[in-house]
Amino acid sequence: MRSLDRLVLVLDGDPEPELARRGIVLRPTPGAAPPLVREPAAVRALYRDLALAGSDVLTAPTGALHRRALSRLGATRRGREWIGLALDLVRLAADEADDASRPARNGEPAPPLRLAAAVLPLEGIGTAETAPDGATAAEEHRAHVGMLADAGAEIIRIEGMGSIAESEAATRAALETGLETWTGVLVDDSGRSLPSGEPLDAWVDVVEPMGASALLLAGPSLAATTAALAALAARTERPLGAALPPDTTRRPTPTPARDAGDGPGPSSLPEARLLDAGATLVAAGADGSPARIARLRTEADRRNGAVVQQRREETELQRAWVAQVTARAEPGPAAWLGPPPRPGTLVPPFAWDVVGPDEIALLPAGRYRVAVVAADPATPGDMGQLDVLRAAVAALERGGWLLSEWPQTLDVLADDARVTSLQPAAPRLSGPACWLARRRP
Repeated sequence: MRSLDRLVLVLDGDPEPELARRGIVLRPTPGAAPPLVREPAAVRALYRDLALAGSDVLTAPTGALHRRALSRLGATRRGREWIGLALDLVRLAADEADDASRPARNGEPAPPLRLAAAVLPLEGIGTAETAPDGATAAEEHRAHVGMLADAGAEIIRIEGMGSIAESEAATRAALETGLETWTGVLVDDSGRSLPSGEPLDAWVDVVEPMGASALLLAGPSLAATTAALAALAARTERPLGAALPPDTTRRPTPTPARDAGDGPGPSSLPEARLLDAGATLVAAGADGSPARIARLRTEADRRNGAVVQQRREETELQRAWVAQVTARAEPGPAAWLGPPPRPGTLVPPFAWDVVGPDEIALLPAGRYRVAVVAADPATPGDMGQLDVLRAAVAALERGGWLLSEWPQTLDVLADDARVTSLQPAAPRLSGPACWLARRRP
């Protein structure tokens, strides 16, 4: 099961249909440069409008700027220049949207826009039968994503792959850049196979262990896309993304309105059905228009409201817990162990070191007057939760205080000769979720 408290992110889609509606001729003559070269102001204006409509991610139109596609235009040597232009245009659009004050989300400021770069199949979406072999795909995708990284992309967004071999090659090349990588495939009408005929399950077996940050899906129909999402949701904890398919041009009649406090509830809207099936990243798909982004934004905010409220409550509770332990200790060195704290959690005048999972084993013994072990059920790195708790106690100076949000704290520390005064902090309704412990003076 994947985390239920992830915020839904809204992704943009194919900009070409909206550019055409705005009067941009997409391919005026054979071999013509792409719109971002011929009409940069129009492209920048569209991406600004997408950001103002509510997109969390702006994806530069770099999918067809690889060597193979450019050679057909006689522009192979323009790849690096045009990729840089594409990312610069989207970056400028993001700045313009920020200057125009992007709307708040659930009572909080809109998060910073993220800049992605698109990677598409070398022979076009839905053309698995003409896809290059794995070695050729690896060479060409590696050259392409290298230029995307050099141009300043934050995310490599791989979409629409029709075969496992090309998907694997593109994903591996993107991960080698060190950038965050989202990787995705196209599914057929059944939602269980790629255009190549290879099973979706086989694709997951190949790419999921590679370490992409998210898995993305696109399908020819809503039924196919939701079937594929449900299959993936049962097999991975990675965030899943899905694009609105072409059959959602018309907006279905929504179910009756609900009170804001009732939670998301069921809906017949296509964007809601994608979320119900397990997506936490929803994209505009083949029609990347501001109108579609606005639809997605409305549903995302409806879903995110409950998550945002839960996070606010958890932040306040965490602040209260930290205040309890800092009230008992003399100001001085303090350590926060685990995921980064929420803003405003760390109490002055303590001098806080925020220690990531990979650094906990290196904590100096007897240094800190306060140590906080923050909840993180999936503790990364080589240390288990019990080892982290023991390391935290060892890092305290004599008489120092430990605050731990882990329920195993009592089991680990109750018999620890170094610890006294083990007691629950203010409990949640379900019982003590946080413990205070003091190292013996």
